[in-house]
Amino acid sequence: MIALTAPTSTKNCRCALYPVSAPVVLVLVIVLVLVIVFVTIVHPFPPLWVAPKAPDTGQFTIIPIMAPGRTLKINAVTKRTGGIRIEVAGVENHSFDDCTPIFDDRYWPVVRWKGKTDLGFEEGKPVTLRFRLDQAEIYGIEFE
Repeated sequence: MIALTAPTSTKNCRCALYPVSAPVVLVLVIVLVLVIVFVTIVHPFPPLWVAPKAPDTGQFTIIPIMAPGRTLKINAVTKRTGGIRIEVAGVENHSFDDCTPIFDDRYWPVVRWKGKTDLGFEEGKPVTLRFRLDQAEIYGIEFE
């Protein structure tokens, strides 16, 4: 194996060729393989849910899901003047206006609609959630 090195002085601008031993090449190959393994297996792509954020106001809807529970908890943070409201699509008394706003830096508070925590959807049917953010960021949702 031959490696190119930079010239040691500015007088002679030719590149020098030096032989490289097999153990050095083997070490370089092992390091390259370890980097590839770390990037692809140990540290995979980021999760699909990447903190939806609304610096001002915003709204989004998640696809219909089969909720594993009847109560919704949320991990989120808002500015002092912000808030988060959640609507359960197609369920009576579960609109944005019925939702008790979530303020401040909360760690998994239960979402409430007119004081009730039940999501109100029919068993065995998918539920669609709509989120309205006002100066807020959501880190996760959880069903109980």
